[in-house]
Amino acid sequence: MDGSGADSGVSTRMYVATDVAHIVMFHPDDLEHAGAWPLGWYGERFVYPVESAAGRLVAWGTTSDGGFDLRVTHAPLCTREERYAGPRWQFPYTVRHGRVYFDNTDGLPGQEQMADVRNTESCSVALPNGDYVVTVTAIEGAAEPESAAGGAAALPAYVVQFSPKTGPAVPPAQFPPQLPCRRDMVGQDACRRETTRPAVEEVDFTRRYPAFVSTNVARAGGSFTSAGEAPLWTAVSDRGGRFALYDAPFVVAAHLVPGAPAILAQCTGSHGTPGAPRSYTFRAKTAVRIAAVDGSIFEGVYEKPRWSGLFRRQQLLKPEGALDAVRIVPVAQIEDSAEVVTLEDVRDQVLADLNGQGPLSQKLGGQATFEALRVVAMDRGDALANWLLDVLPLNAADRLGVSVLPPHAKLAAVAEAYDALCL
Repeated sequence: MDGSGADSGVSTRMYVATDVAHIVMFHPDDLEHAGAWPLGWYGERFVYPVESAAGRLVAWGTTSDGGFDLRVTHAPLCTREERYAGPRWQFPYTVRHGRVYFDNTDGLPGQEQMADVRNTESCSVALPNGDYVVTVTAIEGAAEPESAAGGAAALPAYVVQFSPKTGPAVPPAQFPPQLPCRRDMVGQDACRRETTRPAVEEVDFTRRYPAFVSTNVARAGGSFTSAGEAPLWTAVSDRGGRFALYDAPFVVAAHLVPGAPAILAQCTGSHGTPGAPRSYTFRAKTAVRIAAVDGSIFEGVYEKPRWSGLFRRQQLLKPEGALDAVRIVPVAQIEDSAEVVTLEDVRDQVLADLNGQGPLSQKLGGQATFEALRVVAMDRGDALANWLLDVLPLNAADRLGVSVLPPHAKLAAVAEAYDALCL
């Protein structure tokens, strides 16, 4: 083998361009079960270790978008590559179909698959079937003058080495590791960085909020859509500009009555098609309760409630095209009940459903297996209860009412609702 990296075995150069800062290696026949999985499934912390340990997927982060030269080989790194080698990572992989494909994730099976890797043979390599240890090494070619000038002699950005597996199993990364092409950095497979947030976001309980009723309203921490349920734009002044709606907090509930549970939500996007009501996406931020329905808001201006009668006073309906204005209070903390059902019992029942032909499996269709992996990874009853709140066909009032219960009571309530669905 000379200094250029040529060797007597497999040594293939290829170019992969990515706009998601990731490169993946797989064979589509191994991932047919992911054909209905959501966009970005390969990066989920409860999915990637499973697919990697099964030898079906290799994925790593490049830390930036762009085009990357890869050299795929059976041999060791050449002298130049070793000199400029940066982070490296070992992955387990099993070749089952005599060939593997490298891609920027566009060709991964999934709900939003955008390409068929079989049409890009230039980014594939023929290999004997078998179990391999795949070592990916990042190369800082920019540091070498000869490579910085570009051309055929330039070093690759990554060297991908295939070695037959002979020893113990290679542990999977917990997340596609980040492998920057820098010698002064190390590979990291830590999951997405968690930002420190208060348990409850700071809420102004002294003001009035625009409010509306939605049948889709989600628990705090979830998201939902609303289409044609309320004149949302009247919550803001037309002088606020086209993005004013996305800065306005809304109170959303199943019923706008004092004492009802509700969600403080923020609009995060919208889309529409001709002839249909525009659909708005909301992030459900904080659980609250409605203290009073107190007037209305029209074009961003609050109007006091109007009353009729002298002795039997009644509040008049809000003006046409206006939203109700409400006051809110925090959700009172209540003492939790004793544990009625366990995480393990409910989880086992749900997994049998998702991996079989139960009602949730039928509802979720091809995503049932993806959600089963999510459920397997859950180690807290509250997490499983929230997941069930998101997927069970509950009405909005029940969903919100259960969502504010303490952990044991919440899990018991959703378990009862799930049992009723299974009857």
